[in-house]
Amino acid sequence: MDRLHSKKIHFLKSFERGRKKFSRWVLEAANMIALNLMNDIVKGKINGEKARNIYG
Repeated sequence: MDRLHSKKIHFLKSFERGRKKFSRWVLEAANMIALNLMNDIVKGKINGEKARNIYG
């Protein structure tokens, strides 16, 4: 029983680490999109309304 419990704890810790890495990746990707949209606004390629629609 102890061995099974240990495996479950290991799996949960591993899952949590993976989830945190994925969350950071998603946040980083969202930041890159936002920066690119701001750049497009500054350059006059799109307006604020279009940027909001793209960003979602």
